[in-house]
Amino acid sequence: MPYEAHQSFQSPEDENASIWRYMDLARFLTILETRAMFFPSVAKLAEQDPFEGRYTSKNALALRFRWENRPESDWKQIGIPTREALEARQLLVREKLSASHLRETVCVSCWHLGDYESDAMWKLYATVHGGVAIRSTVARLRACFSGYEHGVFVGLVQYIDYTNAIIGLSDDFAPCLHKRKSFEHERELRAATMLHGDRPPDADRKPIAEEPAASLRLPIQIPQGISVSVDVARLIDSVYVSPLAPGWFVELVRILCKRYETTYGMALPVEHSALAAVPPI
Repeated sequence: MPYEAHQSFQSPEDENASIWRYMDLARFLTILETRAMFFPSVAKLAEQDPFEGRYTSKNALALRFRWENRPESDWKQIGIPTREALEARQLLVREKLSASHLRETVCVSCWHLGDYESDAMWKLYATVHGGVAIRSTVARLRACFSGYEHGVFVGLVQYIDYTNAIIGLSDDFAPCLHKRKSFEHERELRAATMLHGDRPPDADRKPIAEEPAASLRLPIQIPQGISVSVDVARLIDSVYVSPLAPGWFVELVRILCKRYETTYGMALPVEHSALAAVPPI
């Protein structure tokens, strides 16, 4: 199934803008060999950033205010017989608010948006002496999923203040497309799909606080992610080798890519990182 547009995914203005995926050599070769990319679940990403896939402080306050100011008859309709039972209900809402089920079922591939390589991204996401980076474009990324059987969505991550901002509750993808402002340097573009091809809920679904308590039960097992088939020829524009990699490693990557050129009927140009350049003076 080709790339699909989605209301929560904000597209870059230029579909030909360059994007980068930094990784070690083993992961890169796995993409070439299997013709697939691994999309880790948001729950897996949360092992490094616990705010991944979560709502903000003001979201929690808004829900609490919303229920504390409703008449008791409204509580009874959703199975809360007394005002004293409000706290129990709020615990369930907070479980839903934590978006645990979303963090487990939404899987993403993270890319850096930028015209040039990023020294910080090399150091954070690839081994500086033996890493590689795939250079692609927004348009190429969208096009490479044409052979995948489920929908894939592509959009920018929004960086917000989790103390003062509110994330919309009408769409389950929204919390997975926001991060704290401390991560703005990543300039992240995400491709996302649902584990096992689950479809995202409709935009006109009931708000979280109006769903019955039974719907707030969460799965126990946390999946690691999903393998998504890709058209490698459409995805890869060029391959870059990390700036501190020795000459023999750069040549090894060129040899390996040359072997795959016949397989994919395309050139896989390999360049040593521009950050490895020698100062002119």
